[in-house]
Amino acid sequence: LKACLASLDAQSVAPERVCVCVDGSTDGTLEYLRDSDDASALEIVALTHPGNAHRGRPATRNLALGRLDTDYVWFVDSDMVLSPDALEQHLALTSDRACTSQGQVVYANAQENPWAGYLDTRAYHRRPDRAVSPFTWFSAANALVRVEHVRAIGGFDDRFAAYGGEDFDFAYRLERLTGEPILNNRRAVAQTTEEKSIDAALAQFEEYGSENLHLLESLHPDLPRTFELQRLESDALADRLFVWAKHPAFERVADMLIRFSPTRLRNQVLNYKVIAAVWRGYRSVSKKGGAA
Repeated sequence: LKACLASLDAQSVAPERVCVCVDGSTDGTLEYLRDSDDASALEIVALTHPGNAHRGRPATRNLALGRLDTDYVWFVDSDMVLSPDALEQHLALTSDRACTSQGQVVYANAQENPWAGYLDTRAYHRRPDRAVSPFTWFSAANALVRVEHVRAIGGFDDRFAAYGGEDFDFAYRLERLTGEPILNNRRAVAQTTEEKSIDAALAQFEEYGSENLHLLESLHPDLPRTFELQRLESDALADRLFVWAKHPAFERVADMLIRFSPTRLRNQVLNYKVIAAVWRGYRSVSKKGGAA
């Protein structure tokens, strides 16, 4: 957070206000924000739930809704370090075209951490600058959105208290309301270090499959299916083989390939593992008769 705030303080176009939304933190964040005597031109407002409760990312981001009296809100995760012109580049894009600006996230340890290396090849990382980015790829880790639009859709849906899906849901409702595209903005850069292990990441995707993915489908039955879930109900031979290939025996082979494969093959195997983890979670609930 200290590094993130320092990078915000160094922006070529200064933010009017920084709302630090705290989700039950016990690491001294609130005390640091209260007692810090750092020389900064930023107006920093610390926001937290009553009793410093932990309520998940959507509810925590929504703490700032009452403070949004500007034209745009810039969502930034606290482990991001922004390039000095990141906000300037976001505003340049949105002033040129009515859109949501999806900034880039660069993983500083992509060469050392296999999960960071995988993330560096996914979603909007594959799209050129200014290209339309599907709402399924939206990330609030570094994105600029019009405040009137955020207000109109009521911010993030705090029912997504478990892992994943809140950005997907937010972007879907945003696009339906505005009809405006999400544009890939490779010039608005945030850098971070991803410490998550592959096992920890896959456990989160399994949690997503068992909880928030079912919630997404119940809220938006017209949504296109993600993680190739449509293949679960298909009778086509290729789809049956695809489902069969998610057998635990194949996953054990995949685990070995991850350890010894070159980067490109390893990333393909990781994509297989992500789909398998989501399916495992998704089907564990489906077999019990639906999500709670």
